[in-house]
Amino acid sequence: MAAQDKLDNGRIENLLTSLRALRPAAPEVIEMVRTEAGYFETNAEGMRYPEFRSRGLFVGTGVMEAGARLSLAVVSSNPGCSGRSAEPMRSSLYAAAN
Repeated sequence: MAAQDKLDNGRIENLLTSLRALRPAAPEVIEMVRTEAGYFETNAEGMRYPEFRSRGLFVGTGVMEAGARLSLAVVSSNPGCSGRSAEPMRSSLYAAAN
């Protein structure tokens, strides 16, 4: 099972086992794998995607990105708002969405 499938299917423990089984030779890759494994371990409860989907919740960034675009469109359509004056908000919304 590929790593993405393990994550999508809520098998975070299996993903962690796979990551910890890696034996890279390069020290920087060892540290990168350790960091990534730590991230998945720390955030495992927030990655129970099948459980969230079963509750009808959205999983992914699409909803956030659409909300950011809509907010920007609404603000930009106000009288006196130019593209230049909306730029700080655009930057903030896209940073929050990503």
